[in-house]
Amino acid sequence: MLGPYDYALIVGLFLLCLLGLRGGIVVTSLLAAGLLGCVVLALSVGTADSALALVGIWFVTAFTVVVLWRRLRGTTVSAGSGFAALLVSTGEFAVIAVFVTGALLSRLPEEATLVRSAAAYPMIAEAGSRLTSLPGTGVRQPAVMLSYPEPVLPETEPRETNRDARPIDWAEVTTFDNRITRILTGGIVAADRAPVSFEVGGTVSQVHVEMGQHFDRGDILADLDPTPLQLALDERRAALIEAKAIAHEANLTFERQQQLQQSGAVSQAALDRAQAAAESAKSRLDMTLAAIRSAEDRLNDAVLRAPFDGVVAARLIEPAQAVQPGVPVFEIQNEAAGFQIELVVPETLIGEIEADTEHRAIMLDGADSPVIARVHEIGSRANATTGFPVTLDIVAQTKPVRAGMTVEVHLSLPMQPNREADIGLAAIPYTSISPADGDGHVAFVFDEATGTLERREIMVVGREGTVSLVSDGLERGEIVATRGLPFLRDGMPVALRGVGIARYDD
Repeated sequence: MLGPYDYALIVGLFLLCLLGLRGGIVVTSLLAAGLLGCVVLALSVGTADSALALVGIWFVTAFTVVVLWRRLRGTTVSAGSGFAALLVSTGEFAVIAVFVTGALLSRLPEEATLVRSAAAYPMIAEAGSRLTSLPGTGVRQPAVMLSYPEPVLPETEPRETNRDARPIDWAEVTTFDNRITRILTGGIVAADRAPVSFEVGGTVSQVHVEMGQHFDRGDILADLDPTPLQLALDERRAALIEAKAIAHEANLTFERQQQLQQSGAVSQAALDRAQAAAESAKSRLDMTLAAIRSAEDRLNDAVLRAPFDGVVAARLIEPAQAVQPGVPVFEIQNEAAGFQIELVVPETLIGEIEADTEHRAIMLDGADSPVIARVHEIGSRANATTGFPVTLDIVAQTKPVRAGMTVEVHLSLPMQPNREADIGLAAIPYTSISPADGDGHVAFVFDEATGTLERREIMVVGREGTVSLVSDGLERGEIVATRGLPFLRDGMPVALRGVGIARYDD
């Protein structure tokens, strides 16, 4: 049965075919090339909003080009050209349907049943899943911006509800691959950040920025009361006048002594004393000039300027507050340099982490926004009690991030060599197994046809985190109960708690 989204797709197909028939194969081929360019550009940008915007711009441009082409050329499209254009337009529609649907579902919540219940969605989801499985890194990974959850299939026959059915928690049986996932909590920090301070002490005269305010390089962040520093500079300048006068008088005396010594009126000792006094006066003059330059520098240091473009992360001073040189008064960060994730990895995992590998992370912002992060630094020395510090660069995100946000980093690590035999085994939550008679285990498998449970013996061969690995007794895609197993029995009528299939990935 067709739904609203199916009718929207039909209208889109009709419009594209109409544009193709009116424009001909030449115009349609050019528009197809433009569409592929939009797709590549959207994948490079890496956001769902950019995908929707670029496709919308392309459609408006396509309509305008066809109208102008018809008016300028005024030619009639031949039957062969129109048929070829019709085929190309159909391909354009397939690309747009897959691309727009994936972008919409990456922005909508999982409960977007309007799209997922469309009759055409299973085919779109199949094509989209193949697209998102293509290799890529960072923002060029299609899975970062496109999402294709499982279709919501309508029930073909009304199902009778069993009032005695017991609701159960459940999970779907998956296949264990050759990697393990470990979830660690970390925090987001600016990649380029620094505390800033005055190089001189004094009393704060004015603060020009607030916390969270943006600034440019060279902007004044705060300044000190310049009065004491100005007085010190004035004293040095007054001392300079005196030093110049003394030096001038000493030079004149030395010159007179030189003339008198040539005529034999004074001794060599008197001349030497006059020369030493002149040199001493010149030295005091040079010291006074250096003191003036130092006082001028200190007066300039009373104004704190931004070392780079950035934003104020923390403001630690207020007007009239006395500050000491070197004590931080602001914490600033450069948002243009990007953001990083800092986390602490226990010693049991630090050996499995490799530099430049990419991992998925979830921002705990209420919307569980995903990001892609690349390992940047791995600490060589552990903290006192926690573990080794690891820094990851954020290379792609679906929403803006801020320093101080908390994230969950899903570290995808290679499996230990002695675990290679576990590849391909069935994986279920460890809460889904119950001890049987002897050394065996059992699981309760849900029979969708009868709405009852089947008590089934299984072979458990190992455990990986919260997942039990099963070699015999279960097939991928089956549903097992995950809680309350001591109260369940074979043939018990049950109902699955919640709506849709809840996947157990870790």
